[in-house]
Amino acid sequence: MAIENIFLLENATAVAAGATHSPNFKSKTFQLSGSTTDGTGAAEVDVEISNSAIVGTWGKLGTITLVLGTTITSDSFPSDAAYAHYRGNVKSISGTGAKVTLSMRGV
Repeated sequence: MAIENIFLLENATAVAAGATHSPNFKSKTFQLSGSTTDGTGAAEVDVEISNSAIVGTWGKLGTITLVLGTTITSDSFPSDAAYAHYRGNVKSISGTGAKVTLSMRGV
């Protein structure tokens, strides 16, 4: 099986949900990475899941919180939970030039 990588969020700079993705991965890892251009900041991102992409039917699979700085920081968690749809949702982000990327890697 080939390992694939999907960006649920890419260089996100504001509070907002990303696009819906519907991969057919059995096992997956979610990794959030981010940085600032000056000083420190913070970010909190939810990995949201749904078996129906109808608005308002999203649940939370997990949350990743990062302290951001001028050097990239990251954290991750694995999941074997099976859902039809996934997305990233930036709940908070702060710091000068703060940006985060959430990837889902799976087989």
